[in-house]
Amino acid sequence: MHPFPSWLPFMFCCAVGFAQDPGDQGPPDSHQLTPVWKVNQHDSAASLRGLYVDPLGQWAWASGSGGTVLRSPDRGVSWEDVSPDNANRFDFLDVHGFSDGRQALALAVGSPARIYRTRDAGLTWQVVFEDTRPEIFLDAMAFW
Repeated sequence: MHPFPSWLPFMFCCAVGFAQDPGDQGPPDSHQLTPVWKVNQHDSAASLRGLYVDPLGQWAWASGSGGTVLRSPDRGVSWEDVSPDNANRFDFLDVHGFSDGRQALALAVGSPARIYRTRDAGLTWQVVFEDTRPEIFLDAMAFW
């Protein structure tokens, strides 16, 4: 069994979530999107594991090892490291953004398992859930 490549979620984000021409700043229509592969570099050494792309393709969040949370406010053209302070011992397996692009939840595995929340595009984070049981393992979040 091959390990999950850390670059795959990032490439998926670039290929599917941001397939519209970056020069066009209007909201994408579904008939205008054409899947393309584009490799983007980021300065993080993290193994990326979580990804959330805005349904309109305007912004995205990525998360991974070493307490890493990245945010792209511009369709994947650039990525900001908005990792929570003092979270470098956690691996964030999932991240979920909300409609305004400034709010997100990041799910940290381990003991304690935690869920962090930001309301200001990652400038500050609060722990909104914590479970200290040794057997706890949170793997993913889903919202309908």
